[in-house]
Amino acid sequence: MTNKEHLIREIEQAPDALVSEVLNFFLFLKQRQSAAPIPQAPSPAAQSSGILDLLHQVEVIQDMPMGHATQE
Repeated sequence: MTNKEHLIREIEQAPDALVSEVLNFFLFLKQRQSAAPIPQAPSPAAQSSGILDLLHQVEVIQDMPMGHATQE
């Protein structure tokens, strides 16, 4: 039995007041899901470029004369 089939069976046996609450909650979840984009994991290339950028910044800071290694 799928989750959908199981839910339908439970709804068929539930009192109308509970079905009304479940429907309201379901519609709320459906609206929230369609309103917010699904977050996606960054691609490995994006992750590695972030690391490379950080390493480049460290290299630049190390090459600065003493006393000038503050971030702006």
